[in-house]
Amino acid sequence: MARIVILITIAAGAGWLGYTRLVVSETEKRPVVVPTWPSDDPEVLFSAPGVTEPASRTIQIFSELPGTIGRLYVQSGDRIRKGDLLFELSNEVQAAEVKRCEAHLDRARAELAKLESWDRPEDRQVAQGQWEESKALLEHAEFELRRIEALAASSAASEKEINDARNEVEVCRSRAMAAKARYDRSQAGPRPEELALARAQVAEAESMLETARCHYEKTRVRSPIDGIVIYRFREPGESVFPNVPSPVLSIGNRDVLHVRADVDEADIAKVRIGQKVFATCDAFGDRRFYGKVVEIAQTLGRKNFRTDRPSERADTKILEVVIALDNGQEIPVELQMSVWFLRDESARNASGRSQPSSQPWGATR
Repeated sequence: MARIVILITIAAGAGWLGYTRLVVSETEKRPVVVPTWPSDDPEVLFSAPGVTEPASRTIQIFSELPGTIGRLYVQSGDRIRKGDLLFELSNEVQAAEVKRCEAHLDRARAELAKLESWDRPEDRQVAQGQWEESKALLEHAEFELRRIEALAASSAASEKEINDARNEVEVCRSRAMAAKARYDRSQAGPRPEELALARAQVAEAESMLETARCHYEKTRVRSPIDGIVIYRFREPGESVFPNVPSPVLSIGNRDVLHVRADVDEADIAKVRIGQKVFATCDAFGDRRFYGKVVEIAQTLGRKNFRTDRPSERADTKILEVVIALDNGQEIPVELQMSVWFLRDESARNASGRSQPSSQPWGATR
């Protein structure tokens, strides 16, 4: 009996020893648990909600004039350059006004050129010839008058012949004076007030044309920046009214993608320019998008958006902080994200963990 008890005891001890060694071996093989949620990461100082936006922020494009959209030249996602035509209102009336003002300016310039050039050399020769002719006619009329008056002294000429000769002299004298005035005017050129009036009419016509062209150009809306078309709100044929603001397009520069974060007033002392951060969102799982702080607002303000999390404080003020994500972060704009601010000692290693630009949306680390 004692032998059986001893054998059972030995077997039990051997079994316990084997089980203990097996557990220890499995424990040694088990990997160290690394925190997967950023809030458990010892490098993280705090987090803040944020939203992605282009480096230029999202720019909404409106029409300054009421009218009907005639043509839209871009689609969502199109790359655009500064000065590219985005859309055009129906502008037949404005185009016709430009042509009318151009014709008015041409006429005013022609009148000014006529005054400035004045008479041509051959015109002056004609005026001189007419004056000399009128002088010769006057001299002949005066000679005839003297001859008839001499005849009248000897009763060889009637009173009527004398009156006719005198009238002819007056007519020739008037014609000679008119011819002399035309010749003097041809030689003197235009009067200063005539030139001043003609130049003022040209300036007025140029101003009217510039106004018409500006009005026409306001119907042709161009891009103020280099970037992409984010969204197209309207279609050709729809009406726009400036007193009822409604954007036609939204554009932005996405060469560098920013995240605008709302930092709680309790955490503002932990933020600095150049600080490394990473951003996460539910759509991309545990993928981290790294960047650095490039702008810090100088005043506190109200929250820009809410996360609807139970722990969110509703009455707090925030400090706007802008983060520039590393190049190649292909994520959409206006996407809400959580921004995790890192300690200084982690900043030196953060750049080595940036996502490669070739990764598609939704790829995980």
